[in-house]
Amino acid sequence: LWVYPSIFANLIAKGCLFLVLPYLPEKYLNPIDRRFTRRLQFANTRLYWSPPTPYPNPNTGLPTQQYWFGTARSLLALTNLPSVWYTKVEGKLAHLILSDGYWDNHYQVVFLCTDFFAERDILLLCEALHTRFDLLAKPNKRITSTGKKCWRIRFSSEESNLVKLRSIVDPFILPELAYK
Repeated sequence: LWVYPSIFANLIAKGCLFLVLPYLPEKYLNPIDRRFTRRLQFANTRLYWSPPTPYPNPNTGLPTQQYWFGTARSLLALTNLPSVWYTKVEGKLAHLILSDGYWDNHYQVVFLCTDFFAERDILLLCEALHTRFDLLAKPNKRITSTGKKCWRIRFSSEESNLVKLRSIVDPFILPELAYK
């Protein structure tokens, strides 16, 4: 059961996963892997590292600047740390609106200022808002004063959509920030 926190911890710590077969006997490793693979024994728990991999790839002709390696198995004591460090944040949508959103009096809608997001990310976020919260939102193209094209999220001005949005975020809005 502790495999999932282990995978989660590796994703948080390194941003990637590198999997090898656990407890792979050394006779199945090639000499280079056998030489570079390190195995530690901690109370019957083994910690594996993958062989160091040069970056950039030597086949590109560029000189190697760094090496990376992945861990295949972590200590249980370390893999439980994310559950201690990170707590679930309720009201994520309210937080997003309070930090990057505003009410537009002219259009009578809520906008999210996502100017630095790519269009495909905006479409993905709009789909997530619809799937997760049943909210209608769409990308809104905006041209900045410098002529750069950017995208914002515009919630539908339908009364039912605004009522639903308000019911979702109201419990998490501080009175001092209600103007948002």
